[in-house]
Amino acid sequence: MSERPAWRSLRMIALVAALLVAVIWYLRPLRTASDVDARASSGERAPIADAALTPGEPPAPIAAEPSERAPVPDPERSDAVGTDGIPLALARPDTRVIEGTLIVNDPDGRPLPAQSGSFSLVAWTGGRGWHHPVRIQSGAWQVVVTNASSVDAVSIENFECDNQVVTLSEPRERAPWPASNTLALRARAAHPSILTVVEAGSRVPLSGVTLVRDGEHSFTNVVHPGNPFGGDELGHDLASPIDIDALLVLVSRDRPLPVLVGAPGFAWKRVEIDLWTGGAREIALERGGELIVTAHGPVPNDAAELRLYEADPRLLVSAMPLVVGRAASFAGLAPGEYTLRAELGEWFSRPLVLAEARARIEVGVSSELVLALGAEPQIASAEVRGRVLVPDAWVTFAEMQLGVTLTRQDAVVPGLGSRQTGFARRAPTRRDGYTTFEWTLGEVPVGWYQLEISRPALSTLVEVRTGRTNEFELVAPAPIQLQVIAVDAATGLDIEDATVAWWLDGPRELHIETTTNSVAHPSGRGRLVEVPAAKITVSIVTDEHVPYEVGLDLGATAAPLAHVARLQRACGVVLSMQSGGADMPFPNRWHGWLDQPPDVGRVVAVRSDRFRFHITVDAPGRYAFEYPQLAGFRTVPTQHVDIPAGRFVEHVVQLERETP
Repeated sequence: MSERPAWRSLRMIALVAALLVAVIWYLRPLRTASDVDARASSGERAPIADAALTPGEPPAPIAAEPSERAPVPDPERSDAVGTDGIPLALARPDTRVIEGTLIVNDPDGRPLPAQSGSFSLVAWTGGRGWHHPVRIQSGAWQVVVTNASSVDAVSIENFECDNQVVTLSEPRERAPWPASNTLALRARAAHPSILTVVEAGSRVPLSGVTLVRDGEHSFTNVVHPGNPFGGDELGHDLASPIDIDALLVLVSRDRPLPVLVGAPGFAWKRVEIDLWTGGAREIALERGGELIVTAHGPVPNDAAELRLYEADPRLLVSAMPLVVGRAASFAGLAPGEYTLRAELGEWFSRPLVLAEARARIEVGVSSELVLALGAEPQIASAEVRGRVLVPDAWVTFAEMQLGVTLTRQDAVVPGLGSRQTGFARRAPTRRDGYTTFEWTLGEVPVGWYQLEISRPALSTLVEVRTGRTNEFELVAPAPIQLQVIAVDAATGLDIEDATVAWWLDGPRELHIETTTNSVAHPSGRGRLVEVPAAKITVSIVTDEHVPYEVGLDLGATAAPLAHVARLQRACGVVLSMQSGGADMPFPNRWHGWLDQPPDVGRVVAVRSDRFRFHITVDAPGRYAFEYPQLAGFRTVPTQHVDIPAGRFVEHVVQLERETP
């Protein structure tokens, strides 16, 4: 009898506990959602990553469905939205939204339907940039930029459309932050790039074609890819006509693409494909022969190569790794005389020749050649290491590591080239107020070298000796602030678009290379630049003024300084080319201004974004210019341009296609 009330009490306690658990579980979603509301309004958030806002219309508030838990916004994403509908990134101080549109025209300048794609918006503060990935949806985009108060310019990188081969035409350069917080992007679609490979003479289209991108030897006479060519191959066993666009991934389209073209039984040939213009291109291959080479003798350094030159050994044709005892084939050579070498070191910098032979190639013939290798010479070397002490004020440029380069100043050691490179990495501090970077380059041939450090770019002359550990130390000078104000000498008005650079005029044993680390001055006038407290030269360049240089002796002063530069107005011409209303790029390294008569001025400055050449001259007059010959277009005759005093004139040439 006495146990019955106790049993009832236990059962009652169990029932109450079960009800309590059920109530807690039922209230759990409400409690979680309210917690989210509290977190979203309290400002207690983790730092927000530099990611893009979801493009399109402003995102709507997150609303919980009945009987379901509201999703928790992730504050680590800049497209996250709080319960009030406001992007969480905007709750952070010092952020700003920039948005815009994308307009894509076809090759003839007609607008295309709204496109989607992506790019990276780079927000610049002086010489440093922060990347913000952006997604374009139906021609519209939006992104939140952090640290916005210090941003003075933006640029566009890694631009691409989803279903269209296009090239960005505006903006092509770094541009000031737009006052309206909006930026319009313009792009141009290219004609499909089609390459037809035919047999010379018969013009019969060829199959079994191999295309190899020539990235390593872009400015040489290389016409044969060597073997193997692995990662440089764009495609093999292709049949003409070939869709080039379908073979390319992450290739810049605003410059010609050097490609080596080959087919079984034919000699390789080099062609440059204009991806910006696009269109059809035909290349004819001649019949060729083969050279099979076997090297015997001491096994050389792993960096040794077999190199095939024209009869003149200064003109490189092809190269491949040297493997002793294994036959190597140069298939697809044009008939003629060649020089074959086994070499160690860069081919253009006095390489060490281990063996050399002459070869003659005939059509349809496989010629065999044996190379007898000589022994490598023994070269004295010593270990080289050092440290760099950089004032903390410079470290924003130095970041986590510095580039280190040793450039040979006396006779270059055959086979080892003229440069040794490496990195200096942060190390424990050795002096208050300075950040220490340490580096080592291992064994280096003895002799005199120019030791160069990047960011800030210091250099000094050093000697590497045997019988000791060569340890060198560089100490960067402390910086001071200099305000540079450029004004027009005729009007006295400030010049807003002036580019300021400087370099140190100190002794040869220590100097700083040309630096352009200026930012807008807080007062709104001129540029603010950090320079060493020493003798420097300041250079100022604008689009419409004569280039300006002045030497300043800043001594050991630590006080803020200012320099006012009065620039004389210049004159010149802006050259450009168009086809079908669209701008066309100039080839790499184009140099089209001719030697002018003695009674005419001279070119004093050239600036280009590859679509417009901005040429400054020091006197008015009639100047002559040669435009480049572009594949698929007719030759442009010599252009004569009258340049008046104090003005820049636009000169646009309308290109004509060879086959309309």
